[in-house]
Amino acid sequence: MKPPPPITTEPPVLHRIAARQAERARRPDGGIDTDRLLALVSATYAETDVDRRRSDRANRLMAQELEVALAESALQNLRFKAALDNMNQGLALFDASRRLVLTNQRFLDIYGLDHAVPGLTLDQLLSNSPCLSVSTADEHRRLVEEYDGAASAYGARIEQRWPDGRTITIERTRLVDGGFLDTVADVTEARNASARLAHLARHDALTDLPNRTMLRERLDEMMRNARSGDRCAMLCLDLDRFKLVNDTLGHPVGDALLVAVASRLVTLVRHHDVVTRLGGDEFSVLVQHVTSDHAIEQLCRRIIEALTQPFEIGGHHIQIGASIGVAMVEVDALDPNVMLRNADLALYSAK
Repeated sequence: MKPPPPITTEPPVLHRIAARQAERARRPDGGIDTDRLLALVSATYAETDVDRRRSDRANRLMAQELEVALAESALQNLRFKAALDNMNQGLALFDASRRLVLTNQRFLDIYGLDHAVPGLTLDQLLSNSPCLSVSTADEHRRLVEEYDGAASAYGARIEQRWPDGRTITIERTRLVDGGFLDTVADVTEARNASARLAHLARHDALTDLPNRTMLRERLDEMMRNARSGDRCAMLCLDLDRFKLVNDTLGHPVGDALLVAVASRLVTLVRHHDVVTRLGGDEFSVLVQHVTSDHAIEQLCRRIIEALTQPFEIGGHHIQIGASIGVAMVEVDALDPNVMLRNADLALYSAK
């Protein structure tokens, strides 16, 4: 059996340095020059101390630079988050595995969420949205699936009408790493304003009755859907003694009277007939599917009788009347301009 190999140890670096210094301090007679050895050791430790101080200084500078870099990075992150949270649109960033990376505050506000945990799927993220939970479970599921499915057509914008009455648009943008960015916007106010403008363009601002523009649209629609033998009538009417009301009681009372007249007229016609304010105290009634001249004559009598009944406006007892002119026409031969002119001429004759 072979004996174990001898154990050798490498002398420490300082020991090797000390050995060399001892050799350099050795006298010719083999002894050690103590003063020289101490001087050499002192010089060595002085150099070591200088190196240590240099190293400490370098480490401090590196730490300071790292601290500044981290501070700047944190500041940049704060600026980035502030910019995200102050956007009008909600943003949600998902990675290539379709899991949430980050959202901004606006996204959370739109969906009524307190927070969003990175790593959630879209379905998990929106599962607790109180804005969607006012609907049924099926409706909630439909909205989420519609969002995720339709938005997957990158660049396409979808628009949803939520159960709480809001209108929301969603757009998805593909990212180079395979993830995607969803942009969500609450456009309720814009849509309502647009709808209001469209309504005002086709309705009288005072009475909210259809105006000339909408009347013309209905006449054009009737012409497109005309059936052989179908007849219509245009009634033009204005109010008797209305100018006297305006002159004696003032325009606010006159305006309130026009609103009351409009309300009475609407109750006298069928749902598919059209009551229009043409301007001033002049109104029209487009009567569709006229069965006989006698039916139109009865309608005119009912209108005159209703408008002759007194109105109570602002504490005033007001009594007026009405004059009516009628133009009858076959729908398939209808010319809106001629029909309106004939009804106006008939009104002139009636007055």
